[in-house]
Amino acid sequence: MAARAVEVERAVTDQPSKQVVMQRVRNRIIEHLTVVASYAEQLDYQARVPYVNVPTEIFCGWADDWVPDGWQGDFGPPVFTPDELAAVAQFDETIKAVRDVMPEHLPSLDLLLDTEPWECLRLAAQEALEVFSHRGKLSEDIEVG
Repeated sequence: MAARAVEVERAVTDQPSKQVVMQRVRNRIIEHLTVVASYAEQLDYQARVPYVNVPTEIFCGWADDWVPDGWQGDFGPPVFTPDELAAVAQFDETIKAVRDVMPEHLPSLDLLLDTEPWECLRLAAQEALEVFSHRGKLSEDIEVG
């Protein structure tokens, strides 16, 4: 019972543990992969924020917000399984490879849809998402074991 009280207390504080923060990052990665894995989600995103370049948001969101260089030092059990770590690494390689073949100023989403690199990126996200779907999202407030 005392352990549960500590979990509840930790959940309501403004200072989440590093693990809870990483669980939240993991959940954001799943959300990001969900958008990248679906043209419909990408088009919906573009419709909701027509003033942004969704391809830029996809690349920058991954590298700047969720999976920066050197991510391996922060990602690990129990938040990420070995299979999930492998999925992040594989998608990270793919998104970097696709970014490398894109022009410096990314075209709009409608010009990228159905191109070979964009489809490669979509499929890689779909594969990574399949790995994450085994456990799904984790708690945003309580450490999982």
